[in-house]
Amino acid sequence: MKKLTHLLWYSFSILLIIVHASSCKKDFDSKHDGKERYTVAVKFQEFDQLIRPLRSNLRAQTNLFSNATTLRSPQSGQEGYLYYWSFNQSTLEPDIFVAGGSSITFNDGQIPETFATGWGFDTFNAGFGLTISGATEIVLKMPLSGVAQVQSFGLDISSSGTGPKAFSLSYSQDGRNYTVLSEDNQFSNTNTAHARSTFVFPLESLHLDLRRNLFLKLVPKAGFRGEASDYREATSVVKLDNIRLTGVTGLRGDAPIKALHYHIYEADSKDLVASGVYDFSERSLADFSLSLPAGDYIASYVSNESRENLMVPEAVAASSLYIGNRFSNHQARIFGVLDTFTVSGDMEREIILRRYFSQVKFEFTDAADLGKVEKLSITRRHDPEFYAPFNMSLANPILDQSEIVVYPEFVPADQSISFHQFIGEVSTPFPLTYRVNAYDAGDALLRSFEVSSAVRNNMLLIFRGALLPNNEAGANFQILFNEDWDGQEISSFD
Repeated sequence: MKKLTHLLWYSFSILLIIVHASSCKKDFDSKHDGKERYTVAVKFQEFDQLIRPLRSNLRAQTNLFSNATTLRSPQSGQEGYLYYWSFNQSTLEPDIFVAGGSSITFNDGQIPETFATGWGFDTFNAGFGLTISGATEIVLKMPLSGVAQVQSFGLDISSSGTGPKAFSLSYSQDGRNYTVLSEDNQFSNTNTAHARSTFVFPLESLHLDLRRNLFLKLVPKAGFRGEASDYREATSVVKLDNIRLTGVTGLRGDAPIKALHYHIYEADSKDLVASGVYDFSERSLADFSLSLPAGDYIASYVSNESRENLMVPEAVAASSLYIGNRFSNHQARIFGVLDTFTVSGDMEREIILRRYFSQVKFEFTDAADLGKVEKLSITRRHDPEFYAPFNMSLANPILDQSEIVVYPEFVPADQSISFHQFIGEVSTPFPLTYRVNAYDAGDALLRSFEVSSAVRNNMLLIFRGALLPNNEAGANFQILFNEDWDGQEISSFD
């Protein structure tokens, strides 16, 4: 009986080893069999996932983030900032965001564009704050996709001598029907122009649909004025800074695929040593490691969080390696890096994965209601994108004619759509051309137009103009570039 038990346990152990090896999908070059191998523990960090926890958890990480200026999003299960605007880069893009598509507008959809000296908060330097003149209302839109719980909303605010000294705060999930959260929020200092007042509002008791957007609306009010001048709405200036929504992130329900593609080559010969796909939907990326003989290597790592698999050959020569993504997989978060390293013993490497995509955003400036626009389709007019890290002259292997279809819910406070454009890691701007078709509820074509530009990876590209330009002044689109979400260029075209 004892021998039988040992036999069964031995067979079960062999089966587990086979299953584990199969699930990792690893391929190794047999010529390295018999050589002593060393463990290479690889610690990945995504370019936009440098977590900034709440103040209580920050002391040990102050040095890490003191010079950070990159956009980032919190990891699953992280308690902290869901959204944070420091405005220190003089843009409306949040420093921290849990999902794309946020916006700040005022007075029925106008976009604020001026900044002034701000205030420091947490580990963010004083930098800049957002200023708005003549505001009758200010609306923040924050998508809640990927959020498990919303906890609080906070901001710093001030005004000019003739500006408001109080405001009301309301919330909505459709951008039309608002419920008052706090009616009268009086500034703490009314005698000094642009004196800082800080507010924090608990939101845990709200019954929010976390599949939808959260809209917060501030309505300036005269308030108690003390020694300040009379309130004059038309000439008033409001300054906002350190706008923040806190809570707990959940699992990315819109990204069932979480895969790391890796290809390890000898540095000189470019012979393939190891390749595979590591599934981190159930296992942490912190547990990823390689077993390699001593030598010099160059590795390609590509991570994919999306609804569809990437087009990546698993075991292939360096000159034939490519990465592609279906155009319709438009919310894919694809990061990657080429890493050169030497193995002479057990070691650990820290690697920052860079964005292999850019964000493309359409901001529609129509004064008229866009409620009749039921559907938008976006097709690319350029060649399918692919990235061949070791062979820039590789013939295009991608066959993809998919399109992006969006059913927008436009409101005056937000008339925009956005998507991720996969590009790879490139030094020369990649040319892009899109055809946009707008349809009504009966699927009748309302308008068809094309836009073009060229961008590198890790950029924000904004097309700004009227979607339905009938009777609209200035029907042409503007193109705005924001490289690394740091700096901006504007040009227009017909």
